[in-house]
Amino acid sequence: MHPLISLKSLSDHEKDIVGLLSRSGKPMSQVALREKMRDTPSQPVVSRIMSRLIALGIIEKLGETRGARFVLTSAAAWFSLPPQLRPRVDYDPRRIGDYSGCQNLHWPVLMLQR
Repeated sequence: MHPLISLKSLSDHEKDIVGLLSRSGKPMSQVALREKMRDTPSQPVVSRIMSRLIALGIIEKLGETRGARFVLTSAAAWFSLPPQLRPRVDYDPRRIGDYSGCQNLHWPVLMLQR
């Protein structure tokens, strides 16, 4: 699932962690995240939340065990910013104009020969 879809269905604690990582802009440890959370959950709860966010592709774990730091993935960081603060992407009319819905590179060869 794309992180954009996942970001819309996060729990309150998950939103807190994503917001903290987004505002920080640098990797943070679990301890630092717990200290800054509004409604501080227990350490095991935070570990489960972090595992789920990693599985959804929203955050990345840097390092191992106690020295681990967490950071937003590039896709999640992009969508965590308000649209007016995101880097500008120029319009490309060929992206839509060159699309042909009848062509699919994944069709079996026999279907293409018909």
